[in-house]
Amino acid sequence: MPDLIEGLTGRDAVVKDYAVIGLAGVGDERAFEQVLEHLRSVLRRKRDGSQVVEHALAYLARHVSDRTRRSDLVAFVRKHWDAIDRADWFSELWPDAAPGGPERDAVRAPSAAALQDWVRQGLFRPLGTPPT
Repeated sequence: MPDLIEGLTGRDAVVKDYAVIGLAGVGDERAFEQVLEHLRSVLRRKRDGSQVVEHALAYLARHVSDRTRRSDLVAFVRKHWDAIDRADWFSELWPDAAPGGPERDAVRAPSAAALQDWVRQGLFRPLGTPPT
């Protein structure tokens, strides 16, 4: 955790991206604000950050057991819906957070297990059968 959090404090955007991906897989909630700020930066710069956007969302969504934090994240997602551009991700993993879902204070936390499985499948899925 300390190394991943440190990766978020540097200047190199690629290091920050990899830190977010690592945090999505194993991180606790200590880096919530830093990951949210990095996500804001990625969206603001409109750079192709598809993998980091999804992993940032997975990390953030996994750590929204607090009602205020959850409500604030849902408001952020809905406000930046067009820039986030991950309707499929939300329909699979957290449909209530999408625009048109329940009032933001009524949105339930997504399944932490489903988010963890999604992250692990993306990072550790089998690459196929080795050639013979």
